[in-house]
Amino acid sequence: MSRISITNSVFGSDAIASLELQQAVGVTDLDLKDGLFGRTVVDLGPDEARRIAERSEQLGLNPYSMSTTFFDDEIAKGEQHFREQFLDRVGAAIEVASIVKPDVIRLMAAQAAGRQSGAPLIDYLDDGFDWVIPAYREAIGRFGDAGFGVVIENEVGASICSSPADVLALFDAIADAGPVSFTWDIQNMWETGHFPSLEVFEQLRPVIGYVHVKGGAMVDGVLHKASLRDADWPVLDIVRAVHVSGVSPVICVNPCHGRTPTGYNGIAVALDDIRFVAEATESAVAVAA
Repeated sequence: MSRISITNSVFGSDAIASLELQQAVGVTDLDLKDGLFGRTVVDLGPDEARRIAERSEQLGLNPYSMSTTFFDDEIAKGEQHFREQFLDRVGAAIEVASIVKPDVIRLMAAQAAGRQSGAPLIDYLDDGFDWVIPAYREAIGRFGDAGFGVVIENEVGASICSSPADVLALFDAIADAGPVSFTWDIQNMWETGHFPSLEVFEQLRPVIGYVHVKGGAMVDGVLHKASLRDADWPVLDIVRAVHVSGVSPVICVNPCHGRTPTGYNGIAVALDDIRFVAEATESAVAVAA
């Protein structure tokens, strides 16, 4: 079956207890983001980072992703803002990563609220935001020089990776910047107008390095929280295809977006989602054969 991760704070704000619970319920790899001794992963001190690294090793958990929120902001705020908030903090992120030793470090797709729907991404960036691609290239290069791969994840809202075409255009522009691949957050792209399908997966497949899954159900055009098992999109087909393709060594279970139905229990859903991914990928090779 697939290696599985889950955003660490899903299981609470006690960082060490979360690691222990993840190991107990079948998680194999870590997606370290926030809720870590009250800090985000980038803000960990050396002693805190060592505690995470040491306990992870004791539990046999591989720190797969160090999930920063770098670049998760509106590009209209300008180059200086992005440099102060993100590029100037790359060094600090590398210091933490040198202790935690993740396989990849996550960046986010920035927001571009001023872009008209369907406008070609690179043309838009070239016309007033020509610093964005160089900023990504700089971050990727610095992390790569330090020995870490990079993943860039699509967001909701006005993400510059709202569509498969956006993603492919961005990755064409940064392909030679260093070791970088795409984190396909399936529900996020659904929310930006692209229903999850095997066709979308095949479009994105050349650049995917990590996949995030969460359920979701549309009720009268409004997204509601739902488990992967009860989701409206073809979860089983896509999860199996991702696993068999090998493009995402780890599949990450994420908290679902949307309205909260009566009786919805996020922890119970997370536990079932982990079981679902394990079951789906365990049988995937046999189905493919």
